[in-house]
Amino acid sequence: VTSGLRTHHTNSIIEGAARHSRHLPDESGQFYAMDIKPIGVNIDQLAKTLQYPAFGGVGVYRSHVHFDIREYATQWRSKK
Repeated sequence: VTSGLRTHHTNSIIEGAARHSRHLPDESGQFYAMDIKPIGVNIDQLAKTLQYPAFGGVGVYRSHVHFDIREYATQWRSKK
């Protein structure tokens, strides 16, 4: 796991980070996202495994996979 909970400052300096990122804590201090850089596993294989529960967001990037908890399932692939 290369990224989990982020402070607002850290999130603001990460290129491409969403303004309302799920890495940021909510009012109770909980966060709902992580970025994973797989070792010994293909990025696309990891993304397919994370899509299996049919909930949450799965984003595939060149160097990592983003996974977050949300009310609905969604997927995306970065153009970078």
